[in-house]
Amino acid sequence: MPSLNSTYTIYLYTGVPCIKCHYTCSTCSSNSSCLTCNITLQRVFDSNNTFCVCSAGFFDNAIESCFTCSYTCATCSINSTNCLTCPNTRQLNGNTCPCSNGYYDGGSATCLACHYSCFTCTNSSACLTCNSTYFRTMSNQTCACVSGYYDIGVQTCSKCETTCGSCNGPNSNNCLSCTSLNNR
Repeated sequence: MPSLNSTYTIYLYTGVPCIKCHYTCSTCSSNSSCLTCNITLQRVFDSNNTFCVCSAGFFDNAIESCFTCSYTCATCSINSTNCLTCPNTRQLNGNTCPCSNGYYDGGSATCLACHYSCFTCTNSSACLTCNSTYFRTMSNQTCACVSGYYDIGVQTCSKCETTCGSCNGPNSNNCLSCTSLNNR
C-alpha cells in the first residue's frame, strides 16, 4: 500500500482514519499545525506560522471564514464593533473608536475634519464644543473669538491691541470698539 502521509485539504491522513485540520487551516500537517491558509477567507499565518488568523480588519468567529470589522475599527475581536485598534483620526476609548477631537464621523474609517474653530463637531460647519484655551466661545454652533480677540483663520484667536475693546483684523489694531480706559 502506498504511503499517504501527505497533506490534504481539511483532513490529514495519518495511517488511521483522517484527522480534521484546525478550522483555520486550508491544509495541515497535524490538527495543531497549518501548512496553508485560505486567503480568500481572509486567513493569514500567525506570528508562529502555526495557525491561520484573520487578516487586519477581520475577526474570528470560530468558523473557517473571517468576518469584517466595523469601519470604525482597524482590528477587532469577538464581534465587529469590539475594537482592539483604531484607524487614523480615531482614538481607542474602551472598545470603541470614536473620532478624535477636531474630527467627525462621516461614515468611513477616516474621520472628516471639523471647521478649524471647532474642538468637536457634528459636521464640517456645526460645532459641538469650543476649546477655551484657543480664546473661543460657543455661539450658534460656531466657535467665535472671545471679546478682545479676532479670528485669523487658524484655531487660536489673536489678541487685539490693548486700545481695542474688539477688533476684526486683518491687523490687531483694526478696532470695532475701543476700551473705556482709552476714552475713545
